[in-house]
Amino acid sequence: MLLANVKQARDIDRLTINEYNIPSILLMENAGKSVCDVALKTNATKFVVVVGKGNNGGDGSVAARHLHCCGKIVSIVLLCQAKTLSGDAKAVYEYAVNVGINVVEGFNEKAKKLIKDSDVIIDAILGIGAKGQPKGVFMDAIEYINKLDKYVISVDVPSGANADNGNIEGCAIKAKETVTFGIGRLGLMLYPAKEYAGKVTVKSIGFAPKAIEKAKVNFATVEYVNQNNIPDDCHKGSVGKTLVVAGSQGMTGASYLASLSALKSGSGVVSLCIPYSLNNILEQKTTEIMTIPVADNGVTMTANAKDVILKNAEKYNCMVIGCGIGNNEEVTELVNQVVKYAKCPLVIDADGINCLEKENLKSLNNNVVITPHIGEMARLTGINAEYIKNNLLEVAINFAKEYKVAVVLKCATTVIAFPNGKGYVNTYGNKGMATAGSGDVLAGIIGSFIAQGEQFETAVINGVCVHSMAGDKASDKYGFRSMSATNIIECISDVLMEGNE
Repeated sequence: MLLANVKQARDIDRLTINEYNIPSILLMENAGKSVCDVALKTNATKFVVVVGKGNNGGDGSVAARHLHCCGKIVSIVLLCQAKTLSGDAKAVYEYAVNVGINVVEGFNEKAKKLIKDSDVIIDAILGIGAKGQPKGVFMDAIEYINKLDKYVISVDVPSGANADNGNIEGCAIKAKETVTFGIGRLGLMLYPAKEYAGKVTVKSIGFAPKAIEKAKVNFATVEYVNQNNIPDDCHKGSVGKTLVVAGSQGMTGASYLASLSALKSGSGVVSLCIPYSLNNILEQKTTEIMTIPVADNGVTMTANAKDVILKNAEKYNCMVIGCGIGNNEEVTELVNQVVKYAKCPLVIDADGINCLEKENLKSLNNNVVITPHIGEMARLTGINAEYIKNNLLEVAINFAKEYKVAVVLKCATTVIAFPNGKGYVNTYGNKGMATAGSGDVLAGIIGSFIAQGEQFETAVINGVCVHSMAGDKASDKYGFRSMSATNIIECISDVLMEGNE
């Protein structure tokens, strides 16, 4: 699903009206009718539409009129003076009054009683253009509605939620369902607004398709793309060879999870570079994964491991580096030397990111993916973690463009950014995936898909998607409290079989 930020959404609206001569009031009529259609599915009898001053309120007035014409009991609570309405919003409000809809002007006790006595509340208070914390009567209405145990449908965006980055400043409507128009809204896919929006329904209202093209919408949700066909005469070396450079004392599990997930995702060959002192342990653990012992100091790899790793990398289609590798001067030198001189595609994760000198990325000619969580991204960029959390795609895309790498920024809503400015928001996954080793599994899956020869962007997107969908299956099977990273690996095959049927 395509996702528009506020500017793009406004551009689509403007272009449709001005260049393709679709009357603005027709778009408003279609929007309000689509809200009515969704509201009717609740089978409720009594509705109240809480209307603000702008075009969002106009959509609400249209919805009220259509519900009234369908025989429902409908009232409008107008949070401004009717005389201050203008343009299309004024016209459709007057249409609603003309058909006999009961209106209460202002947020008084009568208005509160109408809201409290309703079966369904339609929130048409503030639209996508609203900025900052709701104030005055808008704040009062939002806080009052949130205290009631009612089914709330928001128009376009929950009032008070930021449609660009998903932030909530002060207060916002907590809706059961949000109806948005023509194209998805970026902010509704990002926390915390995602939680406030409830179920999101996108309804066509007649935007010109060429207007969407001209608005240059470059964001979308993550969706699984069918993978390459594997010929019947394949062999293990022709279906992807993945090299994993990972592990240190106390972190053997990370190397195991990354390697096993690469194998279960379809790589014909997976080899694991591991500190020499840990080789015996991993040889016993990784039955189907080859191990390559490299120089170590008894705890982590040392810089002397570089030559063995780079020589082996020449025979592999992708390298995953960093999972549980440790973080000291020796490891830092090793990571940066390997990243600088490896010629195969790279997936850099965990301590690989913490050790990374980002300037090394600018001179690379191979495809590179970094998979940081917010804390790792903060250390890598020097940007405050709270700012990153509130501006995920902005930070990820800026880094991807500057350093010419793909960024998979992991959080409750993982985002993907590419150097060409494209951004993707992952809508799969669950809170049970906040478990040790889940990121190692993701790195292994992405590396495996790249090694198998998928187009680079597709491999990254599919890696995120398969990882999250496997996590959803693991949660269904084990419950989010009990699921582990190993359970996610167990469910990879289920996702791949369904995806390629």
